[in-house]
Amino acid sequence: MQVAVIQPFSAEQERALINMRQRYDGWIEAERELYAMPYDLKRKKIAGQRTARRGLRTDAPLSFG
Repeated sequence: MQVAVIQPFSAEQERALINMRQRYDGWIEAERELYAMPYDLKRKKIAGQRTARRGLRTDAPLSFG
């Protein structure tokens, strides 16, 4: 039976993993903030052009104040 040898990451692979993790953490934080908003941002096509539109989210709690 042959034992598998695990090779450590190279310095470049470690840097890439760290960068990816930082980007992922930032993306997840932005997604959570977006989900917490009482409205959503969607793209809508008007006369062949894509525009941003804001709509009230029905699944997010409303907050006043």
